[in-house]
Amino acid sequence: MTDEYLVKLIQRSLRTNTPDSLLEVRFKNGTHLRFEFVFEGPTSADDMETASCAETEILAGLYPEFTSESRFIETSDASADYQLAFQRS
Repeated sequence: MTDEYLVKLIQRSLRTNTPDSLLEVRFKNGTHLRFEFVFEGPTSADDMETASCAETEILAGLYPEFTSESRFIETSDASADYQLAFQRS
């Protein structure tokens, strides 16, 4: 799977599942996808639930052998080695 295809899946899933405090979504590609949902300040339970719904939609657009894990983090904790897929303007 190409990074461009994954970016499109992520952006499409966020059309209906974007928490207000979400700043960025970053990822590492592979059959085990890694997502970082970067929030402005501490995350609420509602923010994490909405981001989890977006992650479920992303996986639904892929083959069954894909798995994922997510981190819900504050701005200062974002990993530099993840690729950017979404950034609030």
